[in-house]
Amino acid sequence: MRTRTRIEHRGALDPHDYLTEEQTKTLREYVRAQALGRKSRRALTDYLIVETLILSGLRASELCALRIGDLPCAHGKQALFVANGKGRISRAVDIRKWLCDRITEYVSEFRPGAGPDEYLFIGAHGRRLDYHVLYDKVERIGRAVGIDLWPHKFRHTFATRLHNAGKDLRFVQDQLGHRSPNTTARYAKTNDAERRRQIEAVE
Repeated sequence: MRTRTRIEHRGALDPHDYLTEEQTKTLREYVRAQALGRKSRRALTDYLIVETLILSGLRASELCALRIGDLPCAHGKQALFVANGKGRISRAVDIRKWLCDRITEYVSEFRPGAGPDEYLFIGAHGRRLDYHVLYDKVERIGRAVGIDLWPHKFRHTFATRLHNAGKDLRFVQDQLGHRSPNTTARYAKTNDAERRRQIEAVE
């Protein structure tokens, strides 16, 4: 597993650190096709992990720590509950209804009878999925489609897409669980085309 240099929060993200729309589409189509074609637990788990990371912006550690009781199917809300995120910040992360439905189906098929304190994603030996296993899994999926991929790249991608869709930094901050808005502000600096449009609009 490679060690990546932390990017300063004051500056914009390097384009290498988030997926383009084309890469995002390619990646999602690949894991979906694998899940539909193989219908194995591994393929379906890979599909749900990729979609959850892309559409929620969860940190890798937060994904691994998700418990059944944190899920929409347990508490009835269209959100994932993150308990004690980084900086001991707990938050509800809004997600799409269809993703709620996929999570519910996954729990019904692969975690039937699991109690609220049991983890959503478990490894081959029934233990909680850990970061190193998740990293290897994500890296393997990336290699299959020719994309340099690691778990935190999904978080950057989600934040960039969410900001570009609505330009609401406060909402992005809430979704990501950032303590400081200065951390979130770097996602406002990643869309050069949008920045140029705004500059050109000023007479």
